[in-house]
Amino acid sequence: MLDKLFRHRSVWSSALFSFEGGPTDRRQETLVKLFSAKNFRTEKLHAHTLADPFLLVFEDRLYLFLERQREFELGKIIAYSTADLQDWTFHGLVLDEPFHLSYPQVFLRNGTCWMIPETHESGAVWLYRATDFPLGWQKDRKLLEGSFLDTSVLFREEGVYLWATDLEYRLHLFFAPELDGAFEPHPCSPLTTDKRISRSAGTPFQVEGKGLFRLAQDCHKTYGEKVSLLEIKELSPAAYVEKIHTEDFLPKNHPWQKQGVHHFNHVRFKDKNLYVSDGSHEDYLVNNFVHAFFKTLNQ
Repeated sequence: MLDKLFRHRSVWSSALFSFEGGPTDRRQETLVKLFSAKNFRTEKLHAHTLADPFLLVFEDRLYLFLERQREFELGKIIAYSTADLQDWTFHGLVLDEPFHLSYPQVFLRNGTCWMIPETHESGAVWLYRATDFPLGWQKDRKLLEGSFLDTSVLFREEGVYLWATDLEYRLHLFFAPELDGAFEPHPCSPLTTDKRISRSAGTPFQVEGKGLFRLAQDCHKTYGEKVSLLEIKELSPAAYVEKIHTEDFLPKNHPWQKQGVHHFNHVRFKDKNLYVSDGSHEDYLVNNFVHAFFKTLNQ
């Protein structure tokens, strides 16, 4: 017990960056805003995790969706927005369920905002539709049956692809002609069981003149140690080929990334290239005692 009290635990924070160049060859990175989870948690309301950040540009505003987890709570989804990257609006809690939520992948499709968060504790992958963006979301339909981590979507001319990792770290690929269609396993699925590349770290993306890319968390030593970038050389409803492009895609240049990074998502907003990432770092030691105190009260 004493050993745990005097050992630093980890917290996860997120940050927004601007950069020059393309997402695969970023230059002149500048920190725009840090959403830090490192604070003196004098009450249970303080979060220890602000992770899995996703960006969405909608009606001339930039929205940031995050997983938030507090002491003795399941993960929930919160949101911020800005019109100028200077003044930010905190929208508070936007999605809450009786099971853990994370990885709030948001996207715009046919004029509607959608979200595919991680919902593995529910035993299914759910698609949510915005009813009062960004605050109101409701389940639209079940995309996949089963417990999957960090499901990631890609829209192509031929249809919709879903990458999803099961609890044994097997990476599966599913395909449907439309988002409202039935997703079937791809013939090349499972794609890999290698923990270095079998869990998604953000939405796959196309770079003009460079190719199609997928992001993966490297979890073979510890959870969320680093992010790898893979180039998808061939993708169709019948074929899949990929190779590692960059093994350490997000160098840990900041103190809040000291112990690991496991996410990347980018957009263009107000003529700026922007991306969000997260990072793991040491918590304040005193929070161990605060945690123990509230744990005793909860028993």
